Amino acid sequence: MSDPAKKNIRVEIKEVSEADNPPKGCPSCGSEEYVRKTYYYRELYELGDINTQRKIKYEAVTWECNQCGVSFSVDVPNIPPRTKFMPSVVEYSRHRILKKGDSARRVSEDLNELHNVPVSAVTVNSWVKEDIDEENPPNEFNSEMDEKDFSGVMSVDGTFKSVKAKKNARRGDGSGPLLLHLTRLEDGRLAAYWHKVNPKKK
Repeated sequence: MSDPAKKNIRVEIKEVSEADNPPKGCPSCGSEEYVRKTYYYRELYELGDINTQRKIKYEAVTWECNQCGVSFSVDVPNIPPRTKFMPSVVEYSRHRILKKGDSARRVSEDLNELHNVPVSAVTVNSWVKEDIDEENPPNEFNSEMDEKDFSGVMSVDGTFKSVKAKKNARRGDGSGPLLLHLTRLEDGRLAAYWHKVNPKKK
């Protein structure tokens, strides 16, 4: 993988923060009185050139409502979650492999050497697999069931594990579980907030 220090290339860093575009109000109760609670940073790679490595320094912020006490966060458009690569890097890789017929190993080498993006061939190959899976999603209309037999109801099954939150991760006396809520704001951004549930009295 490329090493900016060894190649003596310049590093360009663009800072993006959720605090620059705060929500209009609490997604739970609508109150406009909230404070910044916690934050953390992520680094994401963009396509660079042979002499430049480009990064995004992204600040993710958690807010806390003064009115109802929930903690919430709001996403920033075009910043993908759970990855250190911007969409331009992923789309470049998919285009090279799916449209040009290049191998994941060759694309990985070019990203490292020509664009200063440290990425492995395994990761590049996983992006292509995701693209293929999206084009051919699994569905209930297969050889075992005709469309006329479909009831109109689809179910989602999952397994969930309850965990105990850290003491500084929530308000209150520490009793009762937390429920995660997802909602879409008026401006189209996705917001997540946590509600404490009071245990039922026996």
